Amino acid sequence: MRGPWYRPRSQKMMIAELVKPFVWPEPPAKDAESRSDFDYEMYLRGEKERSKMIQRQKDQAKSVVRMRDQEAIPKDVRLLQEQAGELVNSRTGWVGKALLDEGEGKWVEVEEDMAVPEKKGAADEVASESASSLNDKDHDVVVEDQKQIPKK
Repeated sequence: MRGPWYRPRSQKMMIAELVKPFVWPEPPAKDAESRSDFDYEMYLRGEKERSKMIQRQKDQAKSVVRMRDQEAIPKDVRLLQEQAGELVNSRTGWVGKALLDEGEGKWVEVEEDMAVPEKKGAADEVASESASSLNDKDHDVVVEDQKQIPKK
């Protein structure tokens, strides 16, 4: 057999006649004002994160484990650490606006006002019935936590 063993993928093309010739638009200027319409800053942040992700995937493929102190601390975590440090080091400390011990939000002891009924419930009756059935010689079971388990 001669020639290729497979048929190459077909290339489909179409030619269209335009009323006006196509002209590529001018690229935006490199100043920040003209690029703000295209949200260029968001694009740059995305590219930066994408490159970090690719680097992490490469490290993972090579079984390189980065320690926590080798990673950069995220901005939100760093700000939270600074706020916590200021709170700990301040002389006045934290002052909450809501006072729970005064006014409408006063704490109420619920157990003082409630009376607990002393009568037997349905579960107690079932347990006493199953315990009394142990006295019968016809049954060979052990009652454990209100469940009947056959004796071995």
